[in-house]
Amino acid sequence: MISPATGLRWLAVFALLAATAHAADVRVAVVSLAGDARYAPKRMEQRYPGQPQGRPVDGARVAVAESRFALEAAGQALRLDAQEASSEAEVGPMVAALARQGTRFILLDLPAPAVRLAARAVKPGEALLFNVSADDDELRGTGCAPHLLHTLPSRRMQADALMQYLALRKWRRALLLSGPSPEDAAQRAVLTQAARRFGIAWSAQRAFKLSNDPRERGLGNLGLLTAGVDYDVVVVADADGEFARGVPYATQLPRPVVGASGLTAQAWHWAWERNGGPQLSRRFIKAAGRPMTGYDWAAWVAVKAIAESVARQPKGGFAGQAEALVSEAVVVDGFKGPPLSFRRWDGQLRQPVLLAHPDGVVGVAPVEGVLHPKNNLDTLGADAADTACRPGKIWGDAQAMTTTLIHAWRALRAVAGRELHKFFRQPGRLCSSLVRPLLWLLVFAAGFQNALGVAIVPPYDTYVEYKVFVTPGLLGMIALFNGMQSSLAMVYDREMGVMRLLLTAPLPRAWLLACKLAAGTLLSLLQMVAFLLVATAFDVTFAPACLPGALAVMVLAALMLGALGLLLSVHVRQLENFAGTMNFVIFPMFFISSALYPLWKLEESGATVVYQLARFNPFTHAVEAIRFALYGQAAPVSLVVLAGCTAVFFALALLGYDPQRGMARRVRQAGGPA
Repeated sequence: MISPATGLRWLAVFALLAATAHAADVRVAVVSLAGDARYAPKRMEQRYPGQPQGRPVDGARVAVAESRFALEAAGQALRLDAQEASSEAEVGPMVAALARQGTRFILLDLPAPAVRLAARAVKPGEALLFNVSADDDELRGTGCAPHLLHTLPSRRMQADALMQYLALRKWRRALLLSGPSPEDAAQRAVLTQAARRFGIAWSAQRAFKLSNDPRERGLGNLGLLTAGVDYDVVVVADADGEFARGVPYATQLPRPVVGASGLTAQAWHWAWERNGGPQLSRRFIKAAGRPMTGYDWAAWVAVKAIAESVARQPKGGFAGQAEALVSEAVVVDGFKGPPLSFRRWDGQLRQPVLLAHPDGVVGVAPVEGVLHPKNNLDTLGADAADTACRPGKIWGDAQAMTTTLIHAWRALRAVAGRELHKFFRQPGRLCSSLVRPLLWLLVFAAGFQNALGVAIVPPYDTYVEYKVFVTPGLLGMIALFNGMQSSLAMVYDREMGVMRLLLTAPLPRAWLLACKLAAGTLLSLLQMVAFLLVATAFDVTFAPACLPGALAVMVLAALMLGALGLLLSVHVRQLENFAGTMNFVIFPMFFISSALYPLWKLEESGATVVYQLARFNPFTHAVEAIRFALYGQAAPVSLVVLAGCTAVFFALALLGYDPQRGMARRVRQAGGPA
């Protein structure tokens, strides 16, 4: 007699078989290349860090098995088909044949040239391709395709991950060792780009070469390559891995090694112990008989993404499932923490990158403190604003432009909002900013009223009181002191680390500094308008029709003085040095100008040197431009000087806030090479 429990078990088995019988097959193919040098047995025997130890198809098989039950509930099933091309020339026809036979999802375990051939063999809408083993940035840049997605982290993502970690550990001076191959050059380029982005300076760049030629033995001698220079860390760019494996513990100075050996950036590591990582690693070892690598994980997560899109839209057909993948509607649990999705601008899967050595994982990028306005994972690799993939080719120029503008607006709103919040959180700050010009207006203007008469010279058409004459100078004073206050705030933010976080945001550095400049200009304008309103109580008035033009000129003056503040903040290394800036910059600019007395008075008194200095003082032109604008007149020369000085000061500040330049200066100060 069959027990009830046994009967229920048999019933479940029959139900499962019935569901399987009616499940619709979704074909997934894995295309690889026979004789692929990356999987040569002798190469895999070396077990170089971060390089494959077997074919990624093993990861795809594990993902198919894991996804079976979820897909059966949706009446779907994945059928995996492994294909191997005998040569690169066969790749295109093979992929095209698979698409004609109804295989819509194709994983490409191919080197970059073969991936390009596969992408050309099918059109968007015929199949969706997943690059699971080529990390070339060109495939995600100028060689991108609308139907090509990437699950393996790009070289740039790996480089960004390493440099973020070096910045976190404050290892700012690095010795770069790179090999002679084109792949080594590509790695060197992305490492240099990432180092510049995150403020890491090369103490030196040296080329290595493994050679049996006695004349070239020095190029492989680590004692020579790592001597004669000071550094915090050694970075190795070695695509082959043979040289890199001998670098740890062999450097002239006892320093950590990162890059192709030592600490490496990987998509997966067998020792990852969070977010269900051990369970995935055990399942893979059981299925494949070896540890899981980043290449295996890339194939695994590609199949998981396919399964997720099919389960979400079982009746949507291939078009709906593919659109869900590329539109960021589908997110995948990659067992690395945050949900993963494909970037719209280049098809790259956004994901954390593990920072590991052969025996364990020491960190995950993005590291703590590196922020992005939308998704912190987008601090790794090319962001929408700087991708080389033509957005119009994939997702539409208008949409990409909209995304860029949204990010730029968010940055401006965040930076300006922070400055305004700080300003209005301190009510006394507005009052204190008005005390200085009001003292000049009430006390000094009264004392100088008779001592300094003002003749009828442009822009005046009648005699004016001294307090009226001095008001434009006091407006300039507000902008000048607020620009210096912004400079002080920049120095403080730099010491607290806020500036580094800001400048590592994935937006052009010029725009980020422009946001700081715009925030300071807005504060200056608010204070100048407040002063004008208060001045009306003391019979200092101007024609209302002239005020809009005057406000525009005041904005230009505030921009120029704010840009000067940005430039000064580059050279003021500590808060304690700000008093010297006050003495040697602010006061000379203010007093040697036309803010307090007409220029013709200086010339008339015989102070020729002071007169000439005042003529060439940018602050004089700021005051004169405001003075003329308050009377509805233009001062063309002063306006040109203001615009030119703003551009020059901002450009120099932008150069000064280049992290690579700043770190190089510190390397020289520490005794390293120029």
